[in-house]
Amino acid sequence: MEEVKGVMVCLYKLKNGHPRYCVLKRELNWEGWEFPKGRIDDGEDPEEAARREVIEETGIEPEEITKLDETHKWTYERDGNKYRSIYRCFMAEAPGDARVDLEQNPDDEHTQGFFLNFRDTREILEHDNQRYLLERAAEKIEENDRG
Repeated sequence: MEEVKGVMVCLYKLKNGHPRYCVLKRELNWEGWEFPKGRIDDGEDPEEAARREVIEETGIEPEEITKLDETHKWTYERDGNKYRSIYRCFMAEAPGDARVDLEQNPDDEHTQGFFLNFRDTREILEHDNQRYLLERAAEKIEENDRG
């Protein structure tokens, strides 16, 4: 089984003091809504990969990236091959006026992208591991507001 190492990023921006989370409509290999994510390139640091994936998939340069103490693992099969994914989790803050621009996405993985409130983001995300990441990121944002 091939092991795939990658990153998953909860990208958010603050609008009137409230977080809005970036979701992307994926249509390559499977269909559904997700956070920016992707493989770590050879020799690449996970934080560099997180920044690169956000820029490639959303066209947004994050202002700040924070590594979370979360790693998500799952297995899948594609074209008769089995894979084990191990993805490190990050959260990243976008500028308040940021808008998703899918023109940079090299593989045309996504067809739409939006910033949504917590409730709508939680409802639209396809996978539980991403909902869990959303909850951890929301907790960190709240802690930072209090701190």
